[in-house]
Amino acid sequence: MASTISKVKQKLKQVKFRHLKAYLSDNLKADPRNCTHNEISTSINGEVGVCAYEGSTIYGTVCDTNFGKDLSKDCGLFCPKRSKEELKREFYDFIDNSSIGEVAKEFPDVTALIWVLNTLGADDSDIDLEEHYEKIERLTVENHQLSTVVEDLKKLLALQNAEIHNSETENKDLLVQLGELNSELKVSKNSLLTEVELSLWQRFMRWWK
Repeated sequence: MASTISKVKQKLKQVKFRHLKAYLSDNLKADPRNCTHNEISTSINGEVGVCAYEGSTIYGTVCDTNFGKDLSKDCGLFCPKRSKEELKREFYDFIDNSSIGEVAKEFPDVTALIWVLNTLGADDSDIDLEEHYEKIERLTVENHQLSTVVEDLKKLLALQNAEIHNSETENKDLLVQLGELNSELKVSKNSLLTEVELSLWQRFMRWWK
């Protein structure tokens, strides 16, 4: 039982971490809705996001993906509305203080694992994601780097195998060419012997006469 609970808690930690990474990525990426300088303005076409960075060359310009204009990735002025730490606190607060229905709507897999723990007579109170965040993030980067190295090794091995295959093919072609040359030499040899024999016979016949 203890082993099962431990495995479920570990899985829950991994699932929470995956959702946290996605939440941070979604809210920190360069996007008009994430920029502190982007303000909503009302126009004849409805609400639209515009750049409110005074003094910039794009001040007052529409910057809204709903209108097909996204300047946030190239303007050099993008600044996220909330910091990484603020977003992490928001995430933890939602997980810890929201109703089970609200959590289930956003993260059904988290709710399912919490339900399993409760069924087993345990809870997730000791799963401190904040404590392990940096360690897990570092391991994720290291695993990505390791995966990159493995992929590079696979590519090198594939190239090596291709070279070996090409070498074998070249050797086979060379053997075929040598075989053909040998056959030609045999034909030339037989032809030469026939000519020599004919020449000797002709000389003999002239001597005999």
